[in-house]
Amino acid sequence: GASSQQQGLDVSCVFFPGTESELKVTAVKYSSEAADKISCTCPPLPAVGSLGRGILLIENEARHRSNRVELIFSPPIDIVGVEPPTGPTRGESLVVVRIAQNIQIQPEDHVFCVFGTQVTPASRLGPHTIQCYSPASVGLKSAGVNM
Repeated sequence: GASSQQQGLDVSCVFFPGTESELKVTAVKYSSEAADKISCTCPPLPAVGSLGRGILLIENEARHRSNRVELIFSPPIDIVGVEPPTGPTRGESLVVVRIAQNIQIQPEDHVFCVFGTQVTPASRLGPHTIQCYSPASVGLKSAGVNM
């Protein structure tokens, strides 16, 4: 788990197209989100669309392999504005993000705001507007916002 990762384990994620013989290391970036969860950053694809891939989590010498999962790749989102303009002043504050594209988000889609290294769920307010809440925080902090 991610909690043992904090004790010095070497963890990496590998995305592969199918069989072990075709294995290609395409991402090793990770972050722990909770004691029982690790989030891996998926590698970019040259085109928009979906692709079935497997995920292999390597934790020191242990290998944990997933079944094939369907990864959906969307065009990059261009952020054109954030409210409040200086970002949230306290934890669990509403943040509204304006984007250049007209975005269609289905209930089964997973859209997130990233505050520094913390990830929070996002939802669609309108065709060019996403809302999310900043993570709980104690004291003043500074962090960039991404989607």
